[in-house]
Amino acid sequence: MVVDNLSHRYGNGTPGLSNISFSVYREDFIIVAGRNGSGKSTLFRHLNGLQSPTGGRIYLHDRPLEKQKHMALTKVGLIFQDADTQIVGETVWEDVIFGPCNLKLSSNDIHDRGVQALTAMNLLHLKNRDPSTLSGGEKRKLAIAGVLAMKPEILVFDEPFSNLDYPGTRDLIASVVSLHRAGHTIILSTHDLEKILFYATRMLLLSRGALVHDDAPLVLLKHLESLGIREPCASRLGMDIPAWDGDAIPSFSLCDQTGPRKMNTFTHKNPIMEKGQDIPLSTSHENTIIPEVHHG
Repeated sequence: MVVDNLSHRYGNGTPGLSNISFSVYREDFIIVAGRNGSGKSTLFRHLNGLQSPTGGRIYLHDRPLEKQKHMALTKVGLIFQDADTQIVGETVWEDVIFGPCNLKLSSNDIHDRGVQALTAMNLLHLKNRDPSTLSGGEKRKLAIAGVLAMKPEILVFDEPFSNLDYPGTRDLIASVVSLHRAGHTIILSTHDLEKILFYATRMLLLSRGALVHDDAPLVLLKHLESLGIREPCASRLGMDIPAWDGDAIPSFSLCDQTGPRKMNTFTHKNPIMEKGQDIPLSTSHENTIIPEVHHG
């Protein structure tokens, strides 16, 4: 995916995004950070076509997103901050198969997608439950399962840890990390960087609707406070950023330094890699079996 000079103005003329450009590479794990009102949610709603820009373009597989909005809604899965707004079924099962049913798939395909998605989120045993009886963490995972059932390549999480307790947060982190290791590209916004920074390969910092930094997380740690973003306590104390699940392998080494990242919107070179070989922007997950996440 390529975001090229993206701008958006709200109905009252207020600018929401200002000339944002960046590329998303296969299996990236990107944190998007910024204070409230910096444009994170507005940016996310553009990535799968829910909102249309007033300037610039987004390209998915080298084609303009506005010419393939139906494809974008399936290949770029957006998980909203408020899970209740994304749950539509009267049971957990009805909710998770809602999307595949609208794709007019065969009954076998719909069943398989539902089982795989609920298994990945450890919710299969709750398939007959009324979603309103689920905990906050279970609702969040059900929203993710509904998106997974559409077989997306890119998963976009808008503040996924808000209003979750510590066990629920750890459980959700395990799910997100497992999905990334299965080959999904992750884009995630959060105010609590210490929860997820260990796993990220890149970080984008927004301020007043503009992209001001795009680099490896360690490089940007000392820029956070000036943008109204809390620097992780471990970083302030000169310590390594720990993993929240205790024994995970990071997506990159926090000891690795990289130079400033060029914001060339049409380069297909991944600056995180040591070699500059061309790589595909994404890979199809149509036949991917979603792995079960082992919790606790």
